[in-house]
Amino acid sequence: MIHFNELRITSDGQHLIIDVSVLSESYYKNVYIDSIVIDNQDTYVGGGPSSNPVYQYSVPDVMSKLTKKYVSSKHVRLDLTPTDLPLNGLLFVYVRTKGTPAADTPCGLDNMTTLGTVTNMYPFYQQAMNYIGELANNCSVSQNFTDYILKMKGLELAVRTGNYTDAIKFYNKFFNGKENTVVRKGGCSCGNT
Repeated sequence: MIHFNELRITSDGQHLIIDVSVLSESYYKNVYIDSIVIDNQDTYVGGGPSSNPVYQYSVPDVMSKLTKKYVSSKHVRLDLTPTDLPLNGLLFVYVRTKGTPAADTPCGLDNMTTLGTVTNMYPFYQQAMNYIGELANNCSVSQNFTDYILKMKGLELAVRTGNYTDAIKFYNKFFNGKENTVVRKGGCSCGNT
């Protein structure tokens, strides 16, 4: 029922952008966004939001100018910062809806909660660039680079296939502050120190 128009953490790690909307199909005419709940790798429980999420937002009803009645939103955009929640983890963003989808809604398209996952990939890409630098130095395939790419792909595949428990294991083992990331300042040895 929900489409994530945008779900990302900015490369500076200072903003989590969540932009969601109810799908425009006729099935969802009476469906509205109710709340957004966020868990991280430490609070994730599976099967829905935990009882102690890292962030929760309830969508307020607004007065419609046309009908003079309170209506709920079909679109929500949030720009969250580290003062709202920690942005340095693997985040599970649950969008809950309210209302009733049409009786002819196809099976599986009537879930009241939709899940999106996000993490700040920029530090991981910076670490990968450091391993690419090893390729330029010795013209041979770096075992570190190969290993790191496989770890990143393992995390990506676990998330894409919904194996969130495995994704959390990979994240905690390989990416949760375990790597020392050195930020490169340019390619081809230009500007590097």
